Amino acid sequence: MARISPDGYSSTYANHALSGDAARLAELERKVANLQAALESQRVIGAVVGLVAQRYGCTTDEAWAFLVRLSQDTQVKVRDIARVLHDSFNGESREDDVELLVTVTARLPGRRWSPECLRPL
Repeated sequence: MARISPDGYSSTYANHALSGDAARLAELERKVANLQAALESQRVIGAVVGLVAQRYGCTTDEAWAFLVRLSQDTQVKVRDIARVLHDSFNGESREDDVELLVTVTARLPGRRWSPECLRPL
């Protein structure tokens, strides 16, 4: 028989409620982590849209459309293209991004964004 707590609930019910709270907390923590990652990706994408627009003398809408088309042509997500261009621009490229950076820069107009931005690790 379940014991009744002073507030009138059985300890079995209280344990079930606590395990439900723990599951809910874990789910909320996962959602917060996903939102933080999405915000960081959006920040990087926005920066790269601005860099592409400035470098190629186009509007930000045209720069975004170009990145989307580049993503479709290469079968690489926009966020990954943006990350390697962003890291290259900041001299923070990773060794495992070299192949993608070369692929992306080969498709840039006039190839004015060169892999020379890649600095040694």
